[in-house]
Amino acid sequence: MPIKPFPFALGALAVACHIHAAGAAPAASRPPDSPYRLHMANAQDFRLRATPQDEYRLAKPYRRAEPEKAPEPDPVAAAIAAAARAEMEAKPFARQIDSAARAADLDPALVHALIYVESRHQSRAVSVKGAVGLMQVLPDTALRYGIHNPMRTEQNLKAGTRYLRGLINQFDDRIDLALAAYNAGEGAVLSHANQIPPYRETRDYVKAVMAKYAEWRSPASVALPLPYGGLTTVPPVGTAPPLAAGTGAPTLIAYENQPSRLKVLP
Repeated sequence: MPIKPFPFALGALAVACHIHAAGAAPAASRPPDSPYRLHMANAQDFRLRATPQDEYRLAKPYRRAEPEKAPEPDPVAAAIAAAARAEMEAKPFARQIDSAARAADLDPALVHALIYVESRHQSRAVSVKGAVGLMQVLPDTALRYGIHNPMRTEQNLKAGTRYLRGLINQFDDRIDLALAAYNAGEGAVLSHANQIPPYRETRDYVKAVMAKYAEWRSPASVALPLPYGGLTTVPPVGTAPPLAAGTGAPTLIAYENQPSRLKVLP
């Protein structure tokens, strides 16, 4: 039976009418654009803008802590620090010490403090135990780092700073324990449960080095990062480090490898 075209024509016409009715009006039927425009000298005043009070913010307990404002520098303290720094930099072999310390990723002030207590910056010093040079390095310790002549200043500094860096790493950045191990040996610290051994010489040695370190790196009294032996602060510049309670207060602390017990080779 042949298909009649009439119903299809009616359907197509209905679809076309529906599309035309849903679409935009023809251009001819739109009103003409107005030649007038609204001009305001203070148009920005009428714009909506977000203010800090309008924004969504985390409740205060959940926000990051605001950085504390740095305190104003104390000119007197700064002058004392500058004088202490100048004293350190005027010591013998200061340039070589600075270079060796930085090569071992150490604060030069810490190395200077250790050298001051060990040898008073005397490169030809030899202790009764056989430790030699600025950092009082034992020959066996120097051999760990391939150093065969620790009496040479550069070699002595290389061995001593590498040894000190290794001790600081071994004892998880505990400078006090590293210094105790430098004086008494790693075994002494390990055998006392990672505490400073109860040896008078070692305890006095650690306190003396830390006191000199604080003097050369910062002014006046500075809290130690890890107190020990009842000592919680380093004394002000120019004063002797205190000893533990009940040990007395001699004017000079004598160690087996300190200048009072050292001989200096010609």
